[in-house]
Amino acid sequence: EINKNLMQKTTVERVIDGDTIVIASGEKVRMILVDSPESVHPDEKRNTVHGDIASNFTRKILYKAIIYLEKDISERDKYGRLLRYVYLEDGICFNELLVKEGYANISIYPPDIKYVDAIREAEKYARKENKGLWEYVE
Repeated sequence: EINKNLMQKTTVERVIDGDTIVIASGEKVRMILVDSPESVHPDEKRNTVHGDIASNFTRKILYKAIIYLEKDISERDKYGRLLRYVYLEDGICFNELLVKEGYANISIYPPDIKYVDAIREAEKYARKENKGLWEYVE
C-alpha cells in the first residue's frame, strides 16, 4: 500500500509520449525504470508505430488524471525532467502498468532502482503473455 501523504499530488496536463508527461506546474516528468518506443523524437527515423501506441495508452489513462509522484534517489535527469514513479488514485504504479501491458521495456539507470524487481516481473509477464510490444516478438 502506498502512502499518498509522502507523495506530490498533481494532475497531468499533457502526455508527451509513453513515458514522459507534463504536470500542472508545467514541469516535465520522466517515468523511472521504463522506456517506451519513441513517437515524438526530433530524429523522425527513431519514431515508430509502437511509440504512437504507447503514447496513446499513456494518454488514455493519464491525461487530466490526478496522480501521485514518488521520487527515488535522483531529482532530475540530464534533460532537467523530474524523475518519478507515477501512481494513479487507486494506488496502481503506472510505471509498472506501462511495462506489464507491454507498452515499455524496463530501463535501469542506477541509483534509481527502488522498484526494479517489480518492473522486471512486469516485463516477464508482458513477454510471456505477448502483451503490447511483445505481440509480434518471436
